[in-house]
Amino acid sequence: MVATVRCTDFVFPTGVNVNQDVTISGTGTCQSCLVMGTDVFTNGTATDGAAWTFGFGDPPGADDTMIAGHSEDNSGDSDTTTFHDRVQRVCRIYDDNGIAQEVNSRIFQTVTDGFRHRMIGNLDNQPIGKALLFSGDDITSEIVHLTASTVNGTEVFVTVAQQADLIIVISRYEDVESTVGANHPSYGVASFVGSTITQFCTTIFDESVATTMNARSAASDTRVALGFDGSGTNIDTGYEITTMSATQIGITTRIDTGTPPATLFDILVLNFGGVVEFAVGPLTMPTSDGVNAHTGVGFAPQAILTAVVDVTAYTSEGGSHSSGFSSYFGMADGTEEHSVGCNSEDDVATSNASSLEDDQLVNNLDSAGSAEHTGTFDSFISDGWNTDYSVAGAALIGWWLAVEDPDAVFLAPGEFLKPQTNTLLRM
Repeated sequence: MVATVRCTDFVFPTGVNVNQDVTISGTGTCQSCLVMGTDVFTNGTATDGAAWTFGFGDPPGADDTMIAGHSEDNSGDSDTTTFHDRVQRVCRIYDDNGIAQEVNSRIFQTVTDGFRHRMIGNLDNQPIGKALLFSGDDITSEIVHLTASTVNGTEVFVTVAQQADLIIVISRYEDVESTVGANHPSYGVASFVGSTITQFCTTIFDESVATTMNARSAASDTRVALGFDGSGTNIDTGYEITTMSATQIGITTRIDTGTPPATLFDILVLNFGGVVEFAVGPLTMPTSDGVNAHTGVGFAPQAILTAVVDVTAYTSEGGSHSSGFSSYFGMADGTEEHSVGCNSEDDVATSNASSLEDDQLVNNLDSAGSAEHTGTFDSFISDGWNTDYSVAGAALIGWWLAVEDPDAVFLAPGEFLKPQTNTLLRM
């Protein structure tokens, strides 16, 4: 087995100290996993109030980390919370009020074809979770942590045990691990190919306990994280991956104005052993429905992970951003497809906020909670993938991550494969 990247969904079990195995048959040893979820119990239906979680474990049972957030719906003093847990939890989902934890779990151990996580706590609710598994002997991985500098232009390093081919980064623009007062997470990705680092991020901001709730989205194609000022009016700081090597990863602070907090970063490091291609790139949502091709990957993927926010232009520190936020993640492996998302309205006394999960690659709400893009995975192609959009809106942007399918064969007109031999013949 070279490397297998697959996705699935599951229903969180109820109870305390209850174990659950999340598996995909035939995938082999799980080397690392992403776990996502919202406070939604019915597939494809949005819930009032937004609560979501994004975490990863590597290898399952060794190290977990996650960021969870919530935004209360329809309240003049809308409470928001972000919780960032390092090496303790892979998943935490709040109730609509952000007070009680509906789900709280950590990776327990690797099992055949997947991982086992343990419910540290559950309010006897059963929201739906999503998982993306990286499996196979040619994948190696680890999780590392660093605290970025508060000084402009200063690079901070963390030691790694392997070449960082591909990294997934979560961070929050505060210097503590749990804050009631604002949602401020960034979700970043970066690849190292040849001598080139390519990086992207999506960022959301949601102010708490204010009569007019300030909510924002932003994205960057040159930074792995962004930081807004306290009101969400401007982007003060960007963080750039400036080193990806066999021994260390470095993040450099880029300040536009002010003094940033000592921002915490958790990094999932993936190495594909030189046998499987990988890539990250920019994602632009279409403005017309029907089958749309997303190309520029450079190979035929076996799986993709996508992230989009409610903004139409990439930015670095000090750049533009949208009013209100919406954010979603989608994944597909050719067999299954899943998505999770959330939104919060900007600058209104009664802020509309909601969460959404679905068994389709695209289900993105606008900041007011109306459908902006919905679509199902259609097919992998030689340079990317096709999505069949039933609803298309603004040309929103984000990023994609793709891992090669080493067994993919695409034939040109007049070509065919000789049975049993896979020899390419031409007419």
